[in-house]
Amino acid sequence: MILADSASADDPSFLAVGSANASGASASRLYESIMLTDNDETIEEARAALIDWKTRAGSPLTIKQLEELIKQYKADDNSNEEPEGDPEADDDDDPEETETPWSRATSLYIAPIGLAGDPSEEALHKQEELAEQYDCAEEEDQYWFDIKMFWWDQDTDPTSASEGTYPEGSHVIVINGTRNGQMRATSKLTEPGRVVHSFTEDLGRLTRTYYYIHTKLSDEEHTLADLKAALASVNDQVDYDRQYLRRRQIDAMLDLWTDIEYSEDH
Repeated sequence: MILADSASADDPSFLAVGSANASGASASRLYESIMLTDNDETIEEARAALIDWKTRAGSPLTIKQLEELIKQYKADDNSNEEPEGDPEADDDDDPEETETPWSRATSLYIAPIGLAGDPSEEALHKQEELAEQYDCAEEEDQYWFDIKMFWWDQDTDPTSASEGTYPEGSHVIVINGTRNGQMRATSKLTEPGRVVHSFTEDLGRLTRTYYYIHTKLSDEEHTLADLKAALASVNDQVDYDRQYLRRRQIDAMLDLWTDIEYSEDH
């Protein structure tokens, strides 16, 4: 969303809202659309929304936090610069040393998902867009990261029970149950991931909320039975309505995936 205030009487305010962004795929490969308007009421609604988002975002990031984000997303990497030293020496480098830093979760949700129905074209488009944004290549021998998607279908009736919600930035382990939402001991788990985006579609009687998690892939497969055993080892149990905050419980779950390494030691 771009909100441009009026610079003069000859240049009125306008609002642009759409799917296009500054990525190469958006410019050359994907079909995008935007809405362009100078309607005063619509512009004021957009301005109010931006102010609300800024207010809810809280305090600005500190210099220390920005430095950590720069390291995590390699924002200071200038791909146009020639590497120093012998270029052939890079062939002998351990590829793990060049991987994106992967921070250990400090809190964790468990999401039981049934995945009734099929995702919309918009949802699939967003998954592809996020995969490019987070450098999740299709070639498994190049990157070990992925953007995984799951969704909730929610009855619009306010008296209906609400499903779980996972804020952006939170970490989630998804349990892939049956299509009707049953969780079995053999239900497979996805690798722990961080929620990087969500949005809600109106399906008439239902609304569907999509969540996208950035995961580091593993060669290992684990089930709900493994998760229950891990939590039982620290005198706890699986709870779908809870955010796990204690380090012992979080470590017990994360350590199921022995081939996922983290950039921080706790």
